[in-house]
Amino acid sequence: MFLLPIILSLVILLSPWTYQVLTNTKLEGDHAIWQQDAEEVFLINQRRSYYPNGWGQVFQNKLIFSWQKLEQNFFQNLDINLYFFASHPRERRDFNESEKFPAVFLPFFLLGLYFIFKQKPKLLLIYGLVLVLSSLLGSRTQGPILLYPFMVLTIVWGMLGAIKWLKH
Repeated sequence: MFLLPIILSLVILLSPWTYQVLTNTKLEGDHAIWQQDAEEVFLINQRRSYYPNGWGQVFQNKLIFSWQKLEQNFFQNLDINLYFFASHPRERRDFNESEKFPAVFLPFFLLGLYFIFKQKPKLLLIYGLVLVLSSLLGSRTQGPILLYPFMVLTIVWGMLGAIKWLKH
């Protein structure tokens, strides 16, 4: 199958995310999931003041902030708009969004997901694992960088499936 390397190369070279990932990987203002920023520390201290001195430290509940960050990262990673439409209409404040893949590739991505689901359902489990890892380890400025190779693979799979379908 000599088309696979050609199509894969075209998808990677023609996608705007290649330039974006290589040139715009700023890490300032980036926070890990388990670290609290100034606003979260303020909220923790404010919650502590509602309890007597001894109990305030017991009920500070730092885990809820980590869970909210994990949940936010997970659902941002699932958002198709992040990959194909520069997160429009839900752009993030203080981030310069660009579309990682041209919108023309969206039907091929959906077709690729269909073919993967039909032919290799175990690969979807790997996608899920990478999605969870990307939510845990990913940074907000770089986005779900671990998912890009899988997105490219899915788009290529959809293109190859469309070519096979058109030939028959």
